[in-house]
Amino acid sequence: MPRTTIADLLVSWDNLLANVKANAGEVPDLEVYTAPLQQVLTQSKDVTARLDARRALKQQDSRDRRVLLHQGVAAAARLRAALKAHYGLDSERLIEYGSRPLRPRKRSKKNPAPQDPPQNGASQNPTAP
Repeated sequence: MPRTTIADLLVSWDNLLANVKANAGEVPDLEVYTAPLQQVLTQSKDVTARLDARRALKQQDSRDRRVLLHQGVAAAARLRAALKAHYGLDSERLIEYGSRPLRPRKRSKKNPAPQDPPQNGASQNPTAP
């Protein structure tokens, strides 16, 4: 079964090098093959460590940004409230600052009760034959 994850590959290479080193007396002259693999393994571990450090920094930066956005929303709300206090709740100038002025609601007109429409089979004059 082939190993596909990066961690599995690194562990596999590490084990392979350790086993070759442990059995160096049985299979001599493998230094030509182990040196390049050891170099790739070392560089891969270094890159993995750098990626992990960047991931940690990215996560921290994301948390910091989330906190800043929350603080910004609160500060903007306070600023808009101060602008409403300065201009008044019903001032149209509030639109300029991204707020909606308080406007009176329009009263809905009361519709008269709908009249019943005449039915298709019946005549409108009940006395007519």
